[in-house]
Amino acid sequence: SFEGKVEYQKKMSSRWLPCAIGTVLGQDDNLRTKLNSKAEIGIDDNTTIIVEENTIININELYKSDEQGDQSSLKLLLGKVRAKVKRVLKKTEKFEVKTPTSVAGVRGTDFSVLYNMMGESLFSCHEGSVMVRSLVQKNQETLVEKNMEVAVDSSGNVAEPVKNRDAGGAESGSRSDEAGEGGGQAVTVTSPRSGELVTRNSIVITGKAAPGGKVNAVVNNGARKDTLAAPNGDFVFSSIMLTKQGVNSIIIFSEGPGGIKGEEAALEVVLDNEPPELGITSKIEEVTRNSPFNISGVISEPCSVFVNGVKAAEGKTEFSCNVDLVPFMNIISIKCVDRAGNGSEKSFKISFDNVAPTIQLTSPKQDEVIYEPRVYVSGKTEAGAEVTINKILPLENIDGIFGGFVSLNMSGKNTLTVIARDKAGNVSEPLYISVFVDVPPLPPGK
Repeated sequence: SFEGKVEYQKKMSSRWLPCAIGTVLGQDDNLRTKLNSKAEIGIDDNTTIIVEENTIININELYKSDEQGDQSSLKLLLGKVRAKVKRVLKKTEKFEVKTPTSVAGVRGTDFSVLYNMMGESLFSCHEGSVMVRSLVQKNQETLVEKNMEVAVDSSGNVAEPVKNRDAGGAESGSRSDEAGEGGGQAVTVTSPRSGELVTRNSIVITGKAAPGGKVNAVVNNGARKDTLAAPNGDFVFSSIMLTKQGVNSIIIFSEGPGGIKGEEAALEVVLDNEPPELGITSKIEEVTRNSPFNISGVISEPCSVFVNGVKAAEGKTEFSCNVDLVPFMNIISIKCVDRAGNGSEKSFKISFDNVAPTIQLTSPKQDEVIYEPRVYVSGKTEAGAEVTINKILPLENIDGIFGGFVSLNMSGKNTLTVIARDKAGNVSEPLYISVFVDVPPLPPGK
């Protein structure tokens, strides 16, 4: 029989299939139960296995021979099972429950086995006796009598048997059957600290609770996740998902027989794995004649700010600093890092030019006589510079060669003032050139 969500996996298959009443499991098949689920497996008419929630088992060995009789072995990969063997097995017969580090063999008894994510096992005997043996350490085994239990650590070391906290326990199938759950006891969280800042959406939570007890975690009033405490009371949630940026509220509590809820342990964990937003407020030009150059900006959250590797601000949401420029091309890099270590970076290029352009005039010549009311002005200057005549007429400048026609007065002396202004705003010395216009008078009546 089963309740909730129970699945099985056939040998050599990767697919998990839903169980139904009467599902037959063979040697090397797997079975798993989900949260709030349970399954009951009949090995034969005399042996029943109760698989508790959040448990994975493997049918390690299952056969019967005329000479040796029943040979059954169950491997507990995670969670908890309870085995009831009603008849006394023959000397040649075998029924055992294994964990990765230890094994319990019986002839006729009622016992529970717990194996948690930290690799620790707890064997509890309810009727008869259980021989527990390490699969890792040599010559480490002990006999566990009725109402006693023994812990085996992740290295396979077998402890001394102690009184079972669930001595005289309830019938299988009841919630109080969970060995050592210490109903409703308080829990202590050892990691993380409340208020701790993290950058991963998934965190590990560790702490102390009643040995072998069920421990629950709820994040931001969402879904519940549970685990089982080790025989020494340690528990670990290996992957608790934080559901939002900023403060996440987490409630940890134990759950005892009958669902009795223990005292809560509350903590807040701050998730910050998004980079801060960086904005530059300075006017960035392709070229400037000003050095030092002022760079300023704003950030979406308090950050440390570095400009070209030099700290410009600490724990601020805005910054301003001066950068000394070198002639020609400069690269300015701004990086901000928040307290979680998330960073944003921007960089730009700016050319420094504080040298005024020069002008070499090729035409017209000084005091040249022009026989029409316009003149062609040409010469050389800095590439990209704007050349004006008498402050009003920019001439075409192609790669530093400029030229164009300029209108003149009808007759007499005309003075032209030629000025070049580069992209950085540097202005050349004015160049003055005089030309004379000699235009014959029009015939009468024209």
